[in-house]
Amino acid sequence: MSCQDLPEADLFLVLEFALEAIVCDFHSNADFALAMGNIRKTITISRQQDAWIKSQIAAGKFTNDSEYIRDLIRRDQSSAAGIEEIRAALIEGESSGNSEPFNPEQFKREMMEKYGDGTA
Repeated sequence: MSCQDLPEADLFLVLEFALEAIVCDFHSNADFALAMGNIRKTITISRQQDAWIKSQIAAGKFTNDSEYIRDLIRRDQSSAAGIEEIRAALIEGESSGNSEPFNPEQFKREMMEKYGDGTA
């Protein structure tokens, strides 16, 4: 979909978001952006999503739209890394061989012998 295909109101929202991000980034993150080698992206969001982002900024959680989007990406990256750790642990467990049968009554007896019945 190109900008020509967007309704005028949506196109205005895209342009407003892009301009706001440029101005905010320039004023608050100019040195950071240069140091980090940031790449500018233009995204299209719904009015509801725009309102949500603005409410997060108004609540003081973020200083601008770009900061909010970068936070979402960092959280997604962290979540993906956590899922990969779990996946690796599952593969390691599956590769370790068959488990031994577990007898809950025997386990309970052993724990009672070792630690008592807990009434002391």
